[in-house]
Amino acid sequence: MNLDTKKIIARKYAQAYMHVYEHDLTETELDKLIVLKKFISVQSAVLFFLTATAIEDVVKMRGITSLVEKFSLCDSFKKLMFLLFMNRRIDFLPLVIDGIFFFYNKKRKIETFSITSSHVLMENELRALQQFLINNVGGIIFFRHTIDKQLIAGIRMLSDTHLWEYSIAKQLRAVQLLVHV
Repeated sequence: MNLDTKKIIARKYAQAYMHVYEHDLTETELDKLIVLKKFISVQSAVLFFLTATAIEDVVKMRGITSLVEKFSLCDSFKKLMFLLFMNRRIDFLPLVIDGIFFFYNKKRKIETFSITSSHVLMENELRALQQFLINNVGGIIFFRHTIDKQLIAGIRMLSDTHLWEYSIAKQLRAVQLLVHV
């Protein structure tokens, strides 16, 4: 199964979870999910253990219970983890956590943008870009700034659902498309 298919399936689990258990997601619970996801990404053996066919299911279920206890996760998330395990999709867990954050932020109109520029931007310039995004997207806007010299000159603002780019690199790509047509 390719990554895109896994993401689609994981988003469905996340959406179902949010539909039933959204009320369980406090800021504290969300913080715990971030820590759990980081732990799983650093300790990749955890998911390997939970998917290994040579290990008995009862041992894996105890492992899931230990994770839930170690990170003090709410009962609804424990149910989700067991559901993923029973459906042989526990390896989707990091993607499901991403999906939960996606739907949580979407409902609250929170968007995180990557603002990339060809040069260092001053704080007032970043705030002006943030205000532009607020005016055009609405809601709450968070951002992180990076520098990419390949933009040549300009700015690119990207989130999960939006993209704005004004750069020489974009103009060159447009010209290149016209030439190759």
